[in-house]
Amino acid sequence: MLKGAIGAGATVLLAFAFCETVLRLVSALGLLLAGGTGFGLSLRFYLLAQRSFGAARTDSVFSFAPLSARYWLSYSVSASAAGGCWLALF
Repeated sequence: MLKGAIGAGATVLLAFAFCETVLRLVSALGLLLAGGTGFGLSLRFYLLAQRSFGAARTDSVFSFAPLSARYWLSYSVSASAAGGCWLALF
């Protein structure tokens, strides 16, 4: 709890230091809804996969997915050398 409060406070101080504008309530709620839904669904699907596949198989699948997605994306945009280099760096 303390770590979250310190992080939130630091974020607010940085926002004021860089003169960031305050979001409208509708925008903030939309961002909260999108992030909460995305994170919540991801966690729900992960737990369902652990239940049906088992913990070891689920971990191997989820640990391999970012690596395979990165290489798939880098090969799919290989026509653009700049795009391929950008994906390789990140």
